[in-house]
Amino acid sequence: MLASLSGLQACQGPPLWIAGQLGDPALLKPAPPVTATELLDLRPQRAKATVILDDRPAMDIVVSFAQQPDGLWRLETRDIRRSYLQPQADGAIHIVREEQFADAVRVSYDPPLPMLPATLAAGKPFTGSSQIRATRLADGSPVDSGRCDYRIELLGVQAIRSLADTPDAFIVRTTRHIDLALADADVVLTSAFVPGRGVVAQRIVTATRMLGLIPVRHVEQMQRR
Repeated sequence: MLASLSGLQACQGPPLWIAGQLGDPALLKPAPPVTATELLDLRPQRAKATVILDDRPAMDIVVSFAQQPDGLWRLETRDIRRSYLQPQADGAIHIVREEQFADAVRVSYDPPLPMLPATLAAGKPFTGSSQIRATRLADGSPVDSGRCDYRIELLGVQAIRSLADTPDAFIVRTTRHIDLALADADVVLTSAFVPGRGVVAQRIVTATRMLGLIPVRHVEQMQRR
């Protein structure tokens, strides 16, 4: 999950940081049911964002969203990852594969891993599982394979005070338990979606346990500027 910092620019001032507060029960309000098409507008976008990786200094990067010739949508956080998204007939958004630049791996999901189900409602989590396969970006050679169990839930609505107009965002938490041959990992993604803008802030906490090694925890926080 850690990114190479080459190409990143130092942040020019401390933002009003809210990524660490996403999903705080004291800040949440009840949320009405919401659809994936409301949360993630399928149109080309490009925005500046600030990222903090573990305890490193805050860095400015670019987040972009664009459709490819094959019909997939590419969501890219520069120098960190690319996710390839596939809209479904019912409006759901699935992740076909992801590319992690720091680890130089491509992770493919079969069936594609839901990013957003067609509809989310508070108290009604969406669960399932996918098979995953990791290969090296350089040559496509296999790295590992296994299973990913996921749970996606709508936590509520929260004001995002880092943006000028203080919009209300829908807070979605996705938990993934990944069981591979050589390791297992628990990943918790807490994302703030503003209709018409997509993801405006996100916190990703990853705990990885390699066979015979001490567990390692990484935290990645991002918010749009």
